[in-house]
Amino acid sequence: MGGIIVVDFIDMEKKDSRETVFQAFLDALKKDRIKTFVYPISELGLVQLTRKRTRENIVSMLTEACPTCDGSGHIKNRVTVCYEVLRSLRTSCRKGEGNRFDVYLAPEVASLLFEEEKSSIEYLESTYGKKINIIANPTFVVDNYEVKGAY
Repeated sequence: MGGIIVVDFIDMEKKDSRETVFQAFLDALKKDRIKTFVYPISELGLVQLTRKRTRENIVSMLTEACPTCDGSGHIKNRVTVCYEVLRSLRTSCRKGEGNRFDVYLAPEVASLLFEEEKSSIEYLESTYGKKINIIANPTFVVDNYEVKGAY
């Protein structure tokens, strides 16, 4: 544990009791190898201490980053990925990276490309003279896709 820590000793009205508890606190902290600074108990019965954190927090010690979202807690939605795929296809078509492109992606993104963005796919095919195959892969998560060019 590290940072600023506040301990509330409720209903400790006697100054002698506060001093005894404070001294016990100091004695207990002598065993801690981490430098800790303790402020005396306030009139409200609060003890404030600061302690330097020396290692990772417990969450990062016991978990690892999600491979899907890279630990951000968010993944792109299907619309964002759809337009990302279209940009990638346009770039690949311009570079001449093949006569045919197979696009592997999550089913929900594939359906968006088939339904709402079919004209964009047709535009790329006619403009660049390429064939584009949209292939839904049920093992892909929404923000995972692959564009493969072939001759």
